[in-house]
Amino acid sequence: MANFSDNKNKIYFDALCRTKKSESVLSLIHATYQVRENFKNLNGSEIKEKIAARLKNAYHLFKNTAGTYQGNLDQFSSQYTIGHELAIWKNSQLELTELAKKVAENRITIRDYFDIVFLNYIQPINNRVIHFLYYLLEEMIEKKINRISKEALKNLYKRKTGISEMDDIGDINGLCNMLISTNYFKLEERELVYIFETSMEDLIKRCDISYITRSYDEAREQLKDEEKYIEYLLKDNRKKYTDTSESQDILVNEGKNILYYGVPGVGKSYFVKELIKGSEQLTQRLVFHPDYTHSDFVGQIQPSINDEGKLIYEFHPGPFTKILKQANANTSKKYYLIIEEINRGNAPAIFGEIFQLLDRDESGKSEYEIINYDIAKEVYNDKEKHIYIPSNLTIIGTMNTADQNVFTLDTAFQRRWEMKDIENNISNSSHAQKIIEGTEITWEAFSTTVNELVVEENKDFSNFGDKRLGAYFIKENELSIELFSAKVIKYLWYDVFCYQKSLIFKSEIETLEEILKKYRTKETTEDRLSLILNEDAYKRMLDKVKNETWYTGS
Repeated sequence: MANFSDNKNKIYFDALCRTKKSESVLSLIHATYQVRENFKNLNGSEIKEKIAARLKNAYHLFKNTAGTYQGNLDQFSSQYTIGHELAIWKNSQLELTELAKKVAENRITIRDYFDIVFLNYIQPINNRVIHFLYYLLEEMIEKKINRISKEALKNLYKRKTGISEMDDIGDINGLCNMLISTNYFKLEERELVYIFETSMEDLIKRCDISYITRSYDEAREQLKDEEKYIEYLLKDNRKKYTDTSESQDILVNEGKNILYYGVPGVGKSYFVKELIKGSEQLTQRLVFHPDYTHSDFVGQIQPSINDEGKLIYEFHPGPFTKILKQANANTSKKYYLIIEEINRGNAPAIFGEIFQLLDRDESGKSEYEIINYDIAKEVYNDKEKHIYIPSNLTIIGTMNTADQNVFTLDTAFQRRWEMKDIENNISNSSHAQKIIEGTEITWEAFSTTVNELVVEENKDFSNFGDKRLGAYFIKENELSIELFSAKVIKYLWYDVFCYQKSLIFKSEIETLEEILKKYRTKETTEDRLSLILNEDAYKRMLDKVKNETWYTGS
């Protein structure tokens, strides 16, 4: 069972497969998930048998490091124990914990899982509470090193546990193999090497040391309850520090890829402006267009003249690389890359290999890293370092649904973004009830009627660009005769109703020039819109105006 009740006389880590710790834990999670999904009516012992058997196939994939596991219950005992200790299961019925479910459903990576666990993980050894990650980081910080040998690691825990003899290196190997399953360390020439994106000083502040600052008896009493142990172990401390002093920087772990879309004039740019208010100095803003390229986006090699008058070739960073450098240099601040009109350029081609970085883990950091020597040299001053999008950099794109056929955003690209529709609520616009100059029609009555006709026209064409008018398609001062006709009437003629003009315009009108002339040079006392719109469309607008007048009490 998952609890803290059994005091140990040695470090215990080598109960899983010999080296592939992350793969073996992942196999346990997926085997459990599949059995639970496919065999819902089995009891505890039957579930255990099914999981034990299913693991055989999973372990066969890395059989050279999995030992001699044959899928029987006797061999499953060690997996059973460590599965509970690492909070894979929350009870004896082998139900997955919520965090383990996230792994099974590919919502987080197994490395994320180990990251979270090891910020909290403790063992009771020799009547002491041992926090493995904390003590390791403490040692490395004190000695000002970023790598440590297995022998030095053994001596460290010998001191911390108070065990005089610790000759068995097997459990140290087990611990190392678990630590390299996190994003914190790698193994290099039998040494643990620190590789995390933030400093060791930053990471150690995220370790939960509440129980190593208390007595062993208190920890044992509080964590003997299975639910409390699981809650403690799976508490995600990656987003905060234990030091909450005012001088302490807070690491920002909110990076996302968000794509705001809506009809033309719905207020996407305004919405984004309000979203980043106060962070304008931490923002790169650009607009995609048909001629925009990958080199424009990330940067390119260009010739220049140095101080000695010689021709040299240097990398000149683009907006993506510039904001990436800023965000990596200051992880306590939230940075933004704003891409307006993202679908008016060939977005997948513009992103190029950067496309892979858009997959984010739960903290907001890129799940995968890529190699780009020029970007790495500019951002990290180390061309060999792999690049990634940090958790404090949010990328925001905007697009008009009317332009969705300019450059199609394929499914693979779209699924890496949070797609958020901006509601087109015309009644909320400040000039909704303003009368269009020279007419009896309000902006709300006009645009709402047009939008109804657009929907009716295209109800059988689900992929057709959304040509509806947004609440802020025009400003209040653009309700004048000249500007309204130039921006709105022209848009309706050429774009919205280009294939079926009679849906809104009088059928006898054949050219835009004729419409504009009628609208701008009124020769009668009639409403200007009545001169160019068909009877049905104009009547709809009048009816809406009457309802608006009644509603507002005007």
